[in-house]
Amino acid sequence: MKILAIDYGLSRCGLAFGNSELLVALPLCILATNEDLIKKILEIATEKEIEKILIGAPYELNGAESEQTKAVYKFIELLKKETKLKIELFDERLSSKEAEKKLKGSGIKQDDDIAATNFLQTYLEKFYA
Repeated sequence: MKILAIDYGLSRCGLAFGNSELLVALPLCILATNEDLIKKILEIATEKEIEKILIGAPYELNGAESEQTKAVYKFIELLKKETKLKIELFDERLSSKEAEKKLKGSGIKQDDDIAATNFLQTYLEKFYA
């Protein structure tokens, strides 16, 4: 299954691409969060023959919803109006910290596409390995 992961943010979104058969996730791009965002995401989904969209849910460490979590819910509702692709929410509360640990000393800067890659890789390993 080809999966597009989205690390949604108020100013930009990181995208990653993954394949459940190969169990690999790769950073794809960073898009500005603007009026063209959903259109660009769906263009990428068509180009990559995506079967599922995975969106990171930024819960607080204690599991509570944050303002960012509520923004993600609104984004999902808008996205659902524009596509019939399956959309799944994935708890990504530790993905940024894990990505920072993995990248420490590598010279690679932690960014939204890397965060999306990290939670997508975790998802693939948890549900498809």
